[in-house]
Amino acid sequence: TTTTTTTMSMMVSPQPQPQPQSQYHHAHPTSASMPPVRVLDGLGSVRDVLRGTSLVVGFHCDQAAEAVVDFALAMGKPFACVPCCVYAKEFPKRKLQGTGQPVRTHAHLCDYLQAKAPDLIRREVLPLSGKNIVLYTTQQDMDAWVERRKGAAKH
Repeated sequence: TTTTTTTMSMMVSPQPQPQPQSQYHHAHPTSASMPPVRVLDGLGSVRDVLRGTSLVVGFHCDQAAEAVVDFALAMGKPFACVPCCVYAKEFPKRKLQGTGQPVRTHAHLCDYLQAKAPDLIRREVLPLSGKNIVLYTTQQDMDAWVERRKGAAKH
């Protein structure tokens, strides 16, 4: 039995965007290193595609870091998120569990996001400069977490 995996990158934007793959592939016609890119316009198509994903990734995703984590947890999808900027003024309701302290630093943001599912979300340092903390789950851990939550909901 042969299993084929198709990789597709997606840009999600409410504004129509040029097709980046055509620019890249025009400049590098023989390159197979960049997967096809699908640009989605419209909330319905975004929702449909995201529901069918097997992994959610947010890399330096600015204000979307919390949405990446929340979506993955709500949908039971494994994820990897490298949060960067905190945007404390835009998210004044974010508070650290236990202390109630406002989320104002990158370390606070990582703690805040990890506290959404502390028994599930792992944290590692990536070997790159700049903001390099990755919060993530594995498929196996996510599946077990979802099952525990189903079991708890029954009781």
